[in-house]
Amino acid sequence: MPFILLNLYRDRLITIFIDVEQVTKYWLDEDNKIIDTNSYWNSFAMDNDGGKVLRDRVIGKHLFGYIADDNTRMLLDTLISRVRHTKKEMTRPYRCDSPQRKRFMEMKIIPQEDGKICVENRILREEELAERRDFKTVKNEKGQPFLKRCSVCNRVNDKTGWYEPDHPHVSKYFTKGKPTFVAYSVCSDCQQDLKNRLSRLQA
Repeated sequence: MPFILLNLYRDRLITIFIDVEQVTKYWLDEDNKIIDTNSYWNSFAMDNDGGKVLRDRVIGKHLFGYIADDNTRMLLDTLISRVRHTKKEMTRPYRCDSPQRKRFMEMKIIPQEDGKICVENRILREEELAERRDFKTVKNEKGQPFLKRCSVCNRVNDKTGWYEPDHPHVSKYFTKGKPTFVAYSVCSDCQQDLKNRLSRLQA
């Protein structure tokens, strides 16, 4: 996992470290099957309990088979399709938190020859969560209490609004040592941001 120092005089050094060492890349063919990854892929996967997505296990598999919810699949499919069509790269910020840290990340989708796509994901910075938050994806939305969680910004919704996972308003939904069930969605703020980015790409 990347280690971010908050001392300002070291900021430049850490930025260089992240750019060089902490970037995962994968390449897609014209059918969105994964055809290659960079050398950092396996390291990042193992650091995040991702043994099932090691390089040898994902090559030749369809990207969307690794995305749990329809909303996120549709969002990513829209981004990739637009980049293919316009032949312009797109950058999209997002969050991919661990149970103890907020991870602010950036995805860059880059068009290649013959309809291929390169996707880069890099960690921009990390912050400690005020309290540990463990999540588990709900399998049956009708039979299990759950929160909605935005797959882009990682905020959660308890039907009163979207909140950071460590916000006091939603603390009552979390029990130490037990995961909180969530169903993934895309919040209205992130949907609007996507529309704005797509409009700029089309221009």
